[in-house]
Amino acid sequence: MMSDSGSGRNIGLNEFSESEHVGRERRNSIRARALLPCSVEKISRERIPEVESLILDSAVLDSEYANLDAADWSDRSEEIGREAVYMLNEIRALRQQLTDLRRSVDSKSVPKARWLVINDRGFWMPLPDESETFELNDLVKIRLQIPSLTSPNILALGEVSRVREQPGKRGAAIEFRSISSIHSKAILRYALRRERQLARSKLFSALSE
Repeated sequence: MMSDSGSGRNIGLNEFSESEHVGRERRNSIRARALLPCSVEKISRERIPEVESLILDSAVLDSEYANLDAADWSDRSEEIGREAVYMLNEIRALRQQLTDLRRSVDSKSVPKARWLVINDRGFWMPLPDESETFELNDLVKIRLQIPSLTSPNILALGEVSRVREQPGKRGAAIEFRSISSIHSKAILRYALRRERQLARSKLFSALSE
């Protein structure tokens, strides 16, 4: 939850519509409005352990990918011998190839792109298709891709915290119920970079006028 300094009350992501997210006063968590590949699949409570296990596996994969470059044994040749260093570096290279292959396969199954207003706590999702319906407290499996070198493919468990059915303004707010810390931080970094880029673009446009 976040505090609205103007009214003194707590504000959650579910209280904002898409338009209300954009351009509001900056609060505790940075938000970004972006067109991102994202799929949202309703699931039963019985599938929670399955999805949480997949979330953990995805986080482990991204964590290993981020740390591969740190596992260079060349500077320890005097301690463990040149042949051992050679073998360890070969194993490291094979692991990196396997990880790159897995990430390549994941990147080819791209979900449909949709507009989101996202932060590390969840997102607001417009619902333009009348056949796509969600109800309060629905549990959802989320697959999301963001522009990131280390954590582009995000898997999370979410819960629908607000639904708007007003014609022309349909949408749902989804809060992350289970998401790995590495993916939560990746979303926050992405939102912050996008906000900074937007600010630079507006400044450049103002100076060029």
